[in-house]
Amino acid sequence: MPAQAEAWTAPPGCQVFLTVQSKECRVSNHYRCAAEPEGHRWQADFDPEGLQLLTQTDAETVPVQIIDPRAGTHWVMDPVSPMLPTLTGLLTERAAYPDYRMIERKGDVAQVRGFRQRVPESGEVGAPQATVTIDGVTLQAVLFNLDQSGGNGSVQNIRMGTEYLHSEWRLVFAGPEQWSKPGDLSAVRDGDRSPVDFIFPGEPEFGTTHPTEDCELLLSELIHATVPTLIEDSKGLLP
Repeated sequence: MPAQAEAWTAPPGCQVFLTVQSKECRVSNHYRCAAEPEGHRWQADFDPEGLQLLTQTDAETVPVQIIDPRAGTHWVMDPVSPMLPTLTGLLTERAAYPDYRMIERKGDVAQVRGFRQRVPESGEVGAPQATVTIDGVTLQAVLFNLDQSGGNGSVQNIRMGTEYLHSEWRLVFAGPEQWSKPGDLSAVRDGDRSPVDFIFPGEPEFGTTHPTEDCELLLSELIHATVPTLIEDSKGLLP
C-alpha cells in the first residue's frame, strides 16, 4: 500500500459536516467555512496517497473552483459562461442544458475548457429518473451526458453516466459513468465512484482521510494507468 494520508483538518473557521467513503478507493470530507457566502461548501477528496482534490461549490452546486495540488492546477468558473449547471435545474427541468467554461491555471499559463451537456436520442437526461437508497440515505439519480471541449471548441472528451443528488444537503455525488474520446474506441473507460458509507459527526471514522472501498482493485489498476490520468478523469466537474 502507498503511504497513508497524513493527518488533515479543515482550515481555521471551517467545520466538517459529512464524511463519505466511495467506491474506487476515495473518501471525501465535506465542510463549510463561516467567512464564506451562505451555501458555499468545500469537498476534500483523498486517495491512499493523500489529498487528491479540493472543490468549492456554491449553493447551487456550481463548481466555483477546483484545486489539484499534485498537478499544481487551479480551475475557476468562467463568469461569462452562458448557462451554469445548477442543482435547481437538474431537479426541476426535464432536460437541462448547461453550457459553461472553466479556466485552468497552472503557474502563469491559463487554458479555457468548455463543458456542454447534451441530450441523447433517448431524451433521458435531466430531471431525476429514480430514487436510490445508499447506507440509509435517499438520493435522486440523474442521467447526464457531458462534452468537454478545448480552446478551439473541438470536443476532446465525452462523459456519460449517473449522478446522485441530495436536495436538502445541496450536494451531488458521483456514480457509474463512462469516459471516451471522439473517434477513439481504445479510449473508452468505465468507472464508478458511487458513495458507499455516509459518516456523520460523532460516528466512528468521521473526518477520516483513509479510504476503505475498492482500494485493492485500484492498486491493481495503477499498474496499467498513470496516476495523473486517473486524476484527470476524476475531477468531478459537474454536468
